[in-house]
Amino acid sequence: MHLFFEGVTPAMYCHWSEQFFSLSKTELNKNNIYFLKSNIWEKIGKDMINNSHNMPSEFGCPPNNIKYYKGFKAEEWMNWTILYSIPLLLPYMNKE
Repeated sequence: MHLFFEGVTPAMYCHWSEQFFSLSKTELNKNNIYFLKSNIWEKIGKDMINNSHNMPSEFGCPPNNIKYYKGFKAEEWMNWTILYSIPLLLPYMNKE
């Protein structure tokens, strides 16, 4: 569990937010359709906070803003992956 939720999942977030590679952003954006701009991540973070009071207690702790991802524990990454990522990312990801 910890390998996936504290290893793979944060790496995917870093990839989507252009923090994974050391190349310049212009080099990265040439062929990569999977990056989301920082303003989109801000919207996603606000959505997470605004909807935290609607989350059932069975889901565990309410979600934190994704901009604080460096402090996420395995449970928060698990909730992000299983519960929040698809509905929050779907409107912004390329349809291809």
